Amino acid sequence: MRADLIEAAEGLPFLKVTGGGNDFVLADNRNERLGGDLSELVRRISHRGLGVGADGVILAEWSDRADLKMVYFNSDGGAADLCGNGLRCLARWAASCHAFPSPLRVETGAGVLEASGTDDPPWINLPLGAVTPEPILLDVEGRKVEGIRVKAGVPHFVVAVEDLYERHLMDEAPALRLHPDLGPGGANVDYFIAREDGMLDVRYYERGVEAETLSSGTGTIAVAIAARHLGRAGSTATCRNVLGLQSRVKLVEEGGKSAAILAGEVRILFRGRLGRELLEMPFPSELASGREGNPA
Repeated sequence: MRADLIEAAEGLPFLKVTGGGNDFVLADNRNERLGGDLSELVRRISHRGLGVGADGVILAEWSDRADLKMVYFNSDGGAADLCGNGLRCLARWAASCHAFPSPLRVETGAGVLEASGTDDPPWINLPLGAVTPEPILLDVEGRKVEGIRVKAGVPHFVVAVEDLYERHLMDEAPALRLHPDLGPGGANVDYFIAREDGMLDVRYYERGVEAETLSSGTGTIAVAIAARHLGRAGSTATCRNVLGLQSRVKLVEEGGKSAAILAGEVRILFRGRLGRELLEMPFPSELASGREGNPA
């Protein structure tokens, strides 16, 4: 890693936060302490064996368009336009600073969005524009998979299933996520089942993490949109992840415009500082990406 970045990052204060099980490392970068290519630093921080461990890294920065700017990186080091659960975590942190208005206006790659960390639970408001859920049939190694393509800030492919724990679901998720029919960037993959009590049970496979995660804010919104399109949910839906944690989505339409309000719990788990050994230790790519046959 760059010597100047090691010097800048050593001792950097951070928070470990989670929104519905989606976990992040959040750092205050309003002083522009971190700059340039941060992809390797993000991979080191996010690694669950050699770093802090996270689905992604959030930097809070000043904005000339809003109260704050959220710079978000997936755990693979790539930047992303938006992370819904990450935005709720940022709003909770901002509320704890007692220096920002509520609701908070945050600049993201998907535009300026409103969020609140003072309400219980914290929420975000995501404008959706003219959302058109698109049924699409994908071929994965000869198996036909029917789902709904939805853009909820970022692209998602939502699949209604009868058994959320079928072994093949997460086995086929990487091929769906990268399917050429979903565009050059692919899409996140979300599986759901509608329960009789109106609950939507959901599993998430996220691009940029390239693995199953416990939650996804934009994925939860996408599932709510797809479920309403299929007649399995109304304008308000509650999504439950594999740990039983719940997030609520309200789909609203006014003046020809649509939006989704996502609310769910946020927890600040612990505070820490980055150590030099994390920044300087050998970190070969085969360790960063995981490899088969590692000794126990």
